[in-house]
Amino acid sequence: MVIFSHGTSEGINMEWNQGFYRGGTSYNDPNSANVWDLQSATNTGDIKFEKDATIVLGACNCAKDDNLKSLAYSITNLTGVTTIAATGAVYPELNSGKETGKLKTDGTFIKNEQIVVITMVPILVPGLGVFNMPVPTLEIKQTDLGKIINPASQ
Repeated sequence: MVIFSHGTSEGINMEWNQGFYRGGTSYNDPNSANVWDLQSATNTGDIKFEKDATIVLGACNCAKDDNLKSLAYSITNLTGVTTIAATGAVYPELNSGKETGKLKTDGTFIKNEQIVVITMVPILVPGLGVFNMPVPTLEIKQTDLGKIINPASQ
């Protein structure tokens, strides 16, 4: 899924006070939502993503952390869906004055994906000794994709 819009680290802006936001912000507008709403809709099955789904946010600063986790990170963290977004301004790549279909940024494009990390935890079993037990945890892996991406190939 590719979304082109105006954006900030807080969210995707549509019309005045309407958009899709990372946190509790929704500006009390019935045409707005946040990542908690998306998480709820995926949990209930109202919204379904393919197992290998990726959301490309073609909007400025949607991967920028400003003392809080970015919109893109928040989407991946709460839904498990991979996201790609930029830390700076986003604009189309031009070649001889024509758009190439690729996106450029003044910052960098970041890919957020949820991965399983296995940690070995020692467990004491009385009379038998200490055994290492694998404990899986979910983490967000962030990959720098550089300054140019092709949304069609993500």
